Amino acid sequence: MTANAKLLAWLAHLYTAMGLVAAAGMAVLIVHGGDRSFRRAFILMMVATAIDATDGWLARKARVKEVLPGFDGRALDDLIDFHTYTSLPLLLLWRAGVLPDGLAWLLLLPLLSSAYGFSQVHAKTDDGFFLGFPSYWNIVAFYLYVLHVPAWVSVTLIVTCVILTFVPTPYLYATRGGPFARLINVGAAIWFVLLGWVLLGGAGDSRTLAVLSLIYPSMYLALSAAVTVRARAPSPPRVDLLVLFLLAAITASGCLVVSLQPAYDAESVVFDEALVGVWEDTADGYKATIERGEWRSYKVTFTDRFSTRSFQGNLTKLGGTSFLDVTEMRGTDLGPYLVPVHGIVRLTLARDTLTAALLDYDWLTRAMTARSLGRPAAAMDDRRNAVVTAPTSELRRWLLRAPADAFEAPSTFTRKD
Repeated sequence: MTANAKLLAWLAHLYTAMGLVAAAGMAVLIVHGGDRSFRRAFILMMVATAIDATDGWLARKARVKEVLPGFDGRALDDLIDFHTYTSLPLLLLWRAGVLPDGLAWLLLLPLLSSAYGFSQVHAKTDDGFFLGFPSYWNIVAFYLYVLHVPAWVSVTLIVTCVILTFVPTPYLYATRGGPFARLINVGAAIWFVLLGWVLLGGAGDSRTLAVLSLIYPSMYLALSAAVTVRARAPSPPRVDLLVLFLLAAITASGCLVVSLQPAYDAESVVFDEALVGVWEDTADGYKATIERGEWRSYKVTFTDRFSTRSFQGNLTKLGGTSFLDVTEMRGTDLGPYLVPVHGIVRLTLARDTLTAALLDYDWLTRAMTARSLGRPAAAMDDRRNAVVTAPTSELRRWLLRAPADAFEAPSTFTRKD
C-alpha cells in the first residue's frame, strides 16, 4: 500500500473525528449556558451533522477499509454520533430548563433508548433505511428549545420518540440512497439554511421561522410513513433479490447492483483451489466458508451474527482480474415468476488475505443518469436496486474495461483454516 493511499485514508478518518471536536465545543457552550451559547451549540450540532452526512462518501473514495483494515472507522463514527445526536442535545435540554425540575429525570429515557438503538446491529439497513426512531434528539432539542412549547408537549414528544425507538419501522436514510433520496437531500440543504437563519437571527423572528422550518421534518416523517405502508402492501411478482443477502452483508453501501445474466460462460469459468477455506472479516463479524461445489463451482456458506445462508459461486477471469459470480444454490425453487439474479464480486487473493469489492451503486446510478454508462444496459427495480440487463458477452466486455471507480472499497477477509 502506498504512503499516499495511507495518508488519504487517515485524512478521511481525521475528517470524521472533526465531529468529536465539534462535540467538545458543544459541551463547553452548554456548560457556559445562556441563549447565545445554546444557539452556538446548535450551530455546532449542524456542523457535526454535515460531517456525518459526508464522511462515508469520503471514506469510500479513500478506500479506508482496504488501506487501514486495523482501524474501525464505523466505531469512531458511532462514538461521535452518540454524543452529537443524543447525549449533548439532552444535556442542553436539561441545562436550559426545558423540562421542569420535577420532570427532568425523563431525559434519561431517550439517553437509554438511544443507547439501545445505537447498539442494534441492523439499526441501519442495507437498502437505505433506519429501523426505529433514528436518535434525532438534536432535532427534538432544537424545536423544544426554540419554540418554548408547554411542558406537557415536550414530555409527550420525548416519550413518543423513545417508544418509536423500539418499533422497527423504516425511516429514510437519504445519504445511503433509497426512495426519495434526492428530494430528502435537497430539502435538507434548504432546511439547513433556514435553521442557520433561525439560530443567527436572534430571538425576534426565531419562533416564526422555526415553525416554517417544520415543513421539512414533517415531510421526512410523511415519506417514511409512506414507505412503511407501501412495504406492507402486497407486492407484484418481481426479480427475486433474496440472493442479495450475501452482497448486502459484505457491503454497507445501501442499494445494490445485480445482473440478470451471469458474468461467466462455459468456456470462461475457472476454478482456483486457493479460494477454498474459511475466511473471516473480523471488523464486521462475518465469516465465509468456501468449499468445492459441482463441476467448477464453489459452495459459499455465509454467516453473520444472526443467520447462515448458502450460495453458489462461479469464478471467472478477465484481463488478469478475478470475478466471483454469486447466485442462489442450484436446486432452489424460486417459483415460476421469480428470476435468480447474479451478484458480481471482484476478488483479489494474496496468500491468506482475500479482498472482495462489489460494483459501486452510486457510480453506476450516476453513469445511468448522465447516460455515460454505454453498454451494458441497466435499469432500476422497484427497490432502487440497479439491475444490469446485458447478455453475458456484453457484460464481460464491459467488466474488462470498467474503471476502478466502478467498484466500491473492498472488504478484507483473512484465512482462518
